[in-house]
Amino acid sequence: MKKVLVIIFIAIVVVALGLVGYYYFFDYTVSPTTGEKESFREFLPFGSNTAGSSATTTADNGEEANGGTSTPSGIPAGPLPQLQQITMSPVAGETMVDAVNASTTVVRYVDRATGNLYDFNVQTGVISRDTNTTMPKIREAVWDPSGAALIMRFLEGDTDFIQSYYAQFDPNSAEADGNRSLTGSYLPASIDSITPLGGGKIFSLMTSTSGSSGYVSSMNGAGRTLVFQSPVREWIPQGIDQNTVALTTKASSYTNGFLYLFNIKTAKQSKIIGNVQGLTTLMSHDGKYVLFGENDNGYKLRMLNVATKAVTALPVNSIPEKCAWSDDDAVVFCAASKSPLNADFLDLWYQGMVSTSDDLWEINPIDGTSIVIADMSGKNIDGVDLVPSSDRTSVAFMNRNDLSLWIYRLNSQ
Repeated sequence: MKKVLVIIFIAIVVVALGLVGYYYFFDYTVSPTTGEKESFREFLPFGSNTAGSSATTTADNGEEANGGTSTPSGIPAGPLPQLQQITMSPVAGETMVDAVNASTTVVRYVDRATGNLYDFNVQTGVISRDTNTTMPKIREAVWDPSGAALIMRFLEGDTDFIQSYYAQFDPNSAEADGNRSLTGSYLPASIDSITPLGGGKIFSLMTSTSGSSGYVSSMNGAGRTLVFQSPVREWIPQGIDQNTVALTTKASSYTNGFLYLFNIKTAKQSKIIGNVQGLTTLMSHDGKYVLFGENDNGYKLRMLNVATKAVTALPVNSIPEKCAWSDDDAVVFCAASKSPLNADFLDLWYQGMVSTSDDLWEINPIDGTSIVIADMSGKNIDGVDLVPSSDRTSVAFMNRNDLSLWIYRLNSQ
């Protein structure tokens, strides 16, 4: 009997050590920025179920408390640098908001850990907190163009159950320090993706075993109407205008992809691009151009003129997920690698297995000219979620390596 107990004890110890080893060596990767171990789920659209690093410490007046300045420690006093790190802690998304007098632009962003909204004044470098409503573990923010409302997306508890919460500033909640509360309502559960359409409308996609369904509604979920059904489950939507959605099949490095335009009023689809290996896309706001990536013995970036079908090869080592059109569609801004991207890049990047060290590029869609506007050598920035200002004088973006927020000012201060 004693021998049996000893054997059982040894077996339990071996299993326990095995589990510890698995979670230590296999279930985590090492952040290239911090050197700390992170779950692979941190790199997926909704990240892990942990809050990550804490929000930036703030003083009572809402500004960051780091020696009296409102920028991350290490930023020198005096003229603001062209390339500036706004936060040290992870954010869930950002937008650019012009002040009423048009002389001030702010980067409004969501703290990933708390769900609090902050404003970074591009002209002064001052950070102020907008809201005092806590909504922890936010993973994605879908913004109304005005910046006064957004949809916060997060995982419920320790599950993969996606929740979407529409939030807007409560006009009756202003406090002495300027903070406001958020008020809103939940959208239907388990929405896979959401894209703004303009005019306060959104297009949302939900999937089931039979395929996918697309709905149009107000941002708060009101007036929800089924407008799209497909046996294909893997779509990435991009709102073009109130009546048009670009639908791209989800990409994999060695799978042929398709891009369609879906007309909400007529329920008709028109094919724009087809049978392109590893296809990812980003259409201009006016629908005249498509920036797209394809796997052609390595990842290449192209520009399609929708009307003429002319395709221009671009000397930019990037993918559309790392780019953004300016509001007037005059240029595209891209965070682009210094090195070419190999054929396996897309899948590995999606999985968080590789990252890039980027510069910031500007592309002219008409003639295909491309120039480097910011050399970000030594910063270890894998740029995503680019947001240009309306006047194209600054670009905000996130560093995918640690989800910190940055800005580049195209004109020296």
